[in-house]
Amino acid sequence: MNIRAESGAIQGVPVLTVFGNLDFDTSGKLLMWADDAWDPDRKLLILDLQGVDHIDSAGVTELVLIKKRARRQGGNVVLTHVSEVARYVLNIMGLQEPLEVYNTAEEALAAQQPVTG
Repeated sequence: MNIRAESGAIQGVPVLTVFGNLDFDTSGKLLMWADDAWDPDRKLLILDLQGVDHIDSAGVTELVLIKKRARRQGGNVVLTHVSEVARYVLNIMGLQEPLEVYNTAEEALAAQQPVTG
């Protein structure tokens, strides 16, 4: 299956919504799209995986690489709308927490805001 992505934004933060499979056959495409969507001024990218049907170790590796690139630039990448199957894969690999999985983009944004008061 092919993979495609749609770019958008929420509260000025770029959101990349992904559809298809994150696997060996599509490896590299998401990394390229994430680089294109990255905003060095916002320093946050939300990867919305609502349309991801399948993820394998190559797809997980790609997510980790995207996160590492953002961290090296002083930013962050978070995941939203991750399917139960993908959550299971991330849990088995011990990556659900390090990759910062949220139910919604709004929840992800709220978690990035510093607490004041």
